[in-house]
Amino acid sequence: MDLPPSRAVPQNLFIGIAGWQDPALLPLLASQNFNGVLAFLARAFNLIEISSSFYQPLDLKTAQQWLDLTKDNLRLRFTVRLWQKLVREHSANFKTDVHQFKAGLEPFVQSRRLGALIAPFSPAFRQSRANQDWILGLADAFAGYPFVIELHHHSWQEAGAQQDLLNSGASIAHVDQPRFGRSFIFNQKAPSRLAYLRFDGRNQATWLEANASRDQRHDYIYSAADLATIAANIKTLLGQTSACYAVFNNYTNGQALANALQLQAALTGAGINAPAALRHRFPFLEERI
Repeated sequence: MDLPPSRAVPQNLFIGIAGWQDPALLPLLASQNFNGVLAFLARAFNLIEISSSFYQPLDLKTAQQWLDLTKDNLRLRFTVRLWQKLVREHSANFKTDVHQFKAGLEPFVQSRRLGALIAPFSPAFRQSRANQDWILGLADAFAGYPFVIELHHHSWQEAGAQQDLLNSGASIAHVDQPRFGRSFIFNQKAPSRLAYLRFDGRNQATWLEANASRDQRHDYIYSAADLATIAANIKTLLGQTSACYAVFNNYTNGQALANALQLQAALTGAGINAPAALRHRFPFLEERI
């Protein structure tokens, strides 16, 4: 096998998946536990998004353990989703909550392996002066951290709304998911300091289905044609921003892992090093894009 693919990725490009504690990944990677999954991801990629931080601040001991398990790839960056208490609630103890969340980030900061913080606002979060101030207040509280805003409501398309946020020094995520009549689409003509691309899948049929499970909503495999377009877009963004992060979250049945490997191969020309079970589940991994 050639050098691990993550070593062949350009210095300002980071590719990976969201989370690793998905039971579907265990048999695909012939792993007995999630530490084994994390170790594989650290060999294969240079980016992992931590999703569990949305539900509670990171534990220092656990964070250090993750860093130790991945120490053989010091190019690996962790991006961290912000605590829901900060992006979905008006906390009465805002300063205390920010301090608590920052404490869990410290191992990543000290090791220089923190890629970015992601502030994921809900689809119902509309553009308003109050909500804009909320975002700007968060950006100020996390000044000094690479800060990415994830928006979904179409009202943020209004003239000037995105630029005001960008002027704070924050970046705005490009979220790839099913497009409906009034979905939010980031204005690429006003590029962020860093580009953060998150691929949730394009399962139009289930995305707004009230009874659909999360797994059903994210059940989508990006085709070779999809990925060729994405790769071309990334090449453009690399010339406009200081860094580009591409994270796959179409996690159902391990699909995010397969698509991330494909995209990385398309952008680097390196081969795909995948266990037999993963190749059996996704035979298209043998093909070039």
